Amino acid sequence: MRQGIIIFADTPAPGSPAEQALKSAVEAGLATQGVTTFLAYADANASQSLRKVVGGPPPRFFPQATRNTRGERMAQAFAFLFVQDFERVVLVIPNAVAPPSEHLAATLGQLDDAPVVIESGASHTLVALRRADFPQVAAIFEDVAWEKPDAKENAERVLAEATSKS
Repeated sequence: MRQGIIIFADTPAPGSPAEQALKSAVEAGLATQGVTTFLAYADANASQSLRKVVGGPPPRFFPQATRNTRGERMAQAFAFLFVQDFERVVLVIPNAVAPPSEHLAATLGQLDDAPVVIESGASHTLVALRRADFPQVAAIFEDVAWEKPDAKENAERVLAEATSKS
């Protein structure tokens, strides 16, 4: 079973907490056994500067889709891996602190019992999905403002509403 980790990245200021969080997220992704790590960058011109920040061995890089909202970019990133036959994917947005590799591996394991795992807070945002469940949970990317602090609660509400309709 193919599993992936996507790290969403903007180019952080040198020496900033955001730079350290990004480096930690990449290290954690690369240290997680049985996964392929990707770095999805928002600025089309950021590839080279991000490669310098994260060093090596590098994750695989791809540009985030040009979309209006973070949720739309998240959905596109998941779709990008799912069409490549990845079965389980964790997307991480490191705000201040990245989750360690053990946490990423445990999150993938939680997908045995749940179609989606969501964490959203000041330190990071994390969303994990199974490919088979993507069509049923896709509304969380359309109907939730992932830039806001209440994203997790809103995503859980949207999921509950979708489940009650089916």
